[in-house]
Amino acid sequence: MATIFMLHRVFPVIYPRLTPNEDLKISPDYLIQVIELLLKRGYTFISVDELYEILISSRRYKKLIVFTLDDGYKDNLTQALPVFESFNIPFIVYITNCFPDQTANLWWYTLEEIVQTNTSVHLSNDLQFACYTPEEKWETFTKIRELILENKIDCKELDPFSQSASIQTLCMNWEEVQQLSKHPLVTIGAHTLNHPVLKNLSLTEATYEISASRDALEGAIHKKIDHFAYPFGEFQQAGHREFSLVQELGFKTAVTTRSGHIFPQHQHHLTALPRIYLYENGFKLDELMFNNVFWSNKFKQVVTI
Repeated sequence: MATIFMLHRVFPVIYPRLTPNEDLKISPDYLIQVIELLLKRGYTFISVDELYEILISSRRYKKLIVFTLDDGYKDNLTQALPVFESFNIPFIVYITNCFPDQTANLWWYTLEEIVQTNTSVHLSNDLQFACYTPEEKWETFTKIRELILENKIDCKELDPFSQSASIQTLCMNWEEVQQLSKHPLVTIGAHTLNHPVLKNLSLTEATYEISASRDALEGAIHKKIDHFAYPFGEFQQAGHREFSLVQELGFKTAVTTRSGHIFPQHQHHLTALPRIYLYENGFKLDELMFNNVFWSNKFKQVVTI
């Protein structure tokens, strides 16, 4: 069995800010604790290229870990790299080009600020949401987020709040992506141009988002891009059409956000590899790794795709 851990940011976690955004982070100290525990339990850390070679060769394996980080946050360079470097652990960062292009609409952070600083939210189509109590704020954030992901609300409705400072503070620029890509422990992967829900796009649009992202990344870092991560990546946002498309475009692997471990059978599903979301908020590592939904039917292995 192997496990692909999914992270986004490595930065001190601040509660009681809204959980969905804070769950994008784990602190450097927590990452160190996770690594030390896994080392103590005999796990081996490998790159995504090594995992690919193991899967296609049908080699037997156990207790393997791959670390992945999505989007291209600046702290991947400033906070995550020093931790991984101290343990000599490889990792991959999937870059969505709108981050280094500095054009990203970080609507999930804008939405958080709107919800945190208001007692109600009014959107188009007479949609109104209460956010007076902490519970209402969490519920409103979750509802509006889902409406945006389902393409029922345009995230540009949140644009009255300026994004420019957040982009420069939170996202790597191209120079920083190039700097990160030169490190021997780092692999760069593609994550689309604009981080859309691919299922909401036509086949032509989805193809462009994926292939143009790879082309621009290869031009920037002068290395081949072989690996991909689906934006959002749950069942509602990426499916068999997207898995087949990524395979046809020649990627070696692609990862989803669906929960599961990696088994030998995944050699037949290389563009639909599941991951384990590494949370800091209240999760014990043993529960995350061993007592979750990935074992059922008297410990029969469940191959998630």
